[in-house]
Amino acid sequence: MTFDVTDCDQSYAWALANGGAEALPQQDYPGIGRCAYVEDGQGNIVGMIASAVEGN
Repeated sequence: MTFDVTDCDQSYAWALANGGAEALPQQDYPGIGRCAYVEDGQGNIVGMIASAVEGN
C-alpha cells in the first residue's frame, strides 16, 4: 500500500519516530516523485510518495 503525501521526507521521518522501521529509504524517481517505504512494526510494508511537480 502506498499513500500520496505532500512531503515524503517529513512523512518518512514521522513514521520512523513513531515506531516504523526503514524498509526502503527516500529515493527520487524522475517524472514520478519522491518515494520511501517503512515497516509498521507488524511486518506490513507501507509506502509514501510525494508526486513530482510538473516540469521537475
